[in-house]
Amino acid sequence: MLTVEQAKQTILGAVAALPAETVPTAAALGCVLAEDVASDINIPSFDNSAMDGYAVRVADVAGASAEHPVRLRCQGEVPAGSVASSPLQAGCALKIFTGAPVPPAADTVVIQEDTRREGDVVVVLDSEKAGANIRRAGEDISKGAVVLRLGSLCGPAHVGVAASLGRAQLSVVRRPRVAVLATGEELVTPGKPLGPGQIYDSNSPTLAALVRQAGCEPVTAGIVPDTLEATQSALERALAQADVVITSGGVSVGEYDFVKDALVALGADTKLWKVAMKPGKPLVFSVCGGKPVFGLPGNPVSVFITFVLFAWPALQKMRGLADDALDLPTADAIAQEPFTVRGDRRHYLRVRLRREGDRLLARAAGGRQQSHILSGLLDTDGLIGLDPGASVPAGGTVRVILLPKAS
Repeated sequence: MLTVEQAKQTILGAVAALPAETVPTAAALGCVLAEDVASDINIPSFDNSAMDGYAVRVADVAGASAEHPVRLRCQGEVPAGSVASSPLQAGCALKIFTGAPVPPAADTVVIQEDTRREGDVVVVLDSEKAGANIRRAGEDISKGAVVLRLGSLCGPAHVGVAASLGRAQLSVVRRPRVAVLATGEELVTPGKPLGPGQIYDSNSPTLAALVRQAGCEPVTAGIVPDTLEATQSALERALAQADVVITSGGVSVGEYDFVKDALVALGADTKLWKVAMKPGKPLVFSVCGGKPVFGLPGNPVSVFITFVLFAWPALQKMRGLADDALDLPTADAIAQEPFTVRGDRRHYLRVRLRREGDRLLARAAGGRQQSHILSGLLDTDGLIGLDPGASVPAGGTVRVILLPKAS
């Protein structure tokens, strides 16, 4: 039986980033760049006014004040999106608007609040230094500079910067399509009536939501009856329509657990089965036709925790993220109560977190910690993994894996 670390490294060693594709820049949010992006232009591409006001020569407004105003002839105006028809003449001012190009011979902008108009005359009530209220060409981004780096996860700012460079499209790593498959005769799709001995399938919606939070595209593959033939057929269909397959249930040693056998029948290379952890011991990971298949346990909390520990980092690697960005973030917290682990496997406990000043406090999440108590995840903020025999007293420090939040 592998340790959690051994299982994780085995899985990560078997997956790789998907190929690149070109998408519209506006659709790149949440994708990982497959290229460096350099600027072909200066941004701004020309000197422009940072304020509404008047473009003037510094020499013409030297010493201007409310007590000793300077009077200049208004030569015209320069709205944004246009250019001055001629250079600024000595003793004159050009009315200018935010974003408009600074006209030739002008070397400063006096803001509108420091002026008043008297017909064709501009009365300047304050002096300015050279370059005041002017945005210089290339001040934000210089031509030739690499602005966005390969491997960067595109947020709104990345999309905006790429658009400012004039990039209509970006090369990104293709998002993994992840087929979610539930096994079990007892399962019923929510919304349908329950029969005797049946329960609603919560694993598929939970996994689909986790897949979305992981930045991937879920594909619902349905519920599979507990037969070898049905399981094999469902896996074949799922593999044909997705880059990754995640199943829940059917991976233990029961007479109705067929996922492992179905994978063998499909020629899959099973990399691991069983991990020394609680919950989530009966975990299968295989590669079938070059595609990873995660066979997660059936209990809903086990599904959630094994996805977070194993499927999440694998999917991040397939998205193209760097090795140091694969895992969920962690934080140190102060235990508000004792935590003790018995048995021979690492135990992952659900905890609720609270901020108190500069300290993060952790206590056991409400409800019981058993792997079938799905409602216990409602007030769970993180997981702490404690090795067999570990005991953390109240006031001790624990390392918490921070779970993804609703977005």
